Amino acid sequence: MTTLYLETNFFIGFAKNQDQDSDVLIYPQINEQISQITIVIPAISCMESLSVLEDERRRRHSFTERLERERNELKGNINSESSAEILRSLQTAKIHNEAMTNDIENRLFGVLKWAANNV
Repeated sequence: MTTLYLETNFFIGFAKNQDQDSDVLIYPQINEQISQITIVIPAISCMESLSVLEDERRRRHSFTERLERERNELKGNINSESSAEILRSLQTAKIHNEAMTNDIENRLFGVLKWAANNV
């Protein structure tokens, strides 16, 4: 039997989809793959993950605000083709930033639920 010790970085890495191999642990194709592993997670790691999520939310919110300021400045330049294109790109970036924030949050809560049910 192998013991796998997971900490905060595992949860955050999973939430941000930075480690494709972690999906195998969370969503094993064959249950026998995980049956030979004992998983240990300090409770503080779950709490730290929520704190890191809050920091990520603030950072992404700040980015969204910067995008909005730039969009508002460009709205005044109605005669420039470039301004219109940049304005569309900034709007698209804002939409994708919000989607990424939601995805990170959903994946983090999903992996924390997995930990609560399986560890």
